[in-house]
Amino acid sequence: MKVVVINGVEYTLKYGIRALFIFEQITGRPYDGNKMIDLYTLMYAMLLSGNQNFDASFDSFLDACEADPTLFRTFTEVLDEESKRQAAFLPASGEKKKRKHKGLV
Repeated sequence: MKVVVINGVEYTLKYGIRALFIFEQITGRPYDGNKMIDLYTLMYAMLLSGNQNFDASFDSFLDACEADPTLFRTFTEVLDEESKRQAAFLPASGEKKKRKHKGLV
C-alpha cells in the first residue's frame, strides 16, 4: 500500500478484491487494463475501497491527477508491486505442472 495526497488529504492506494468489485460496479465489466480510462477508474476504485473519507467525484479526481502527475506514478508503482507479488505464486516460465494420476485399487 502506498499513500497519495489529494487536495491536502492523505489517502491509501490499496489494490484488492474490493477495488476490483468497485471497478466492475462503475464500469459494468471486469478490469482488463487495456484503456487509459480503465487505469484511472481502477485508481479511483482503489481510493474508494481503501478510504472511508474519500468522497471526491470522478471529475475532481481527474482534475487532481492532471494537477499532480505523481499521483498516477504512485498508482503504477502499486500495480507493479502487486504484479510482482502475484508472479511469485505462478510457476516459472516453461515449467509444466506435474499431475499425479492415481489408479483405482
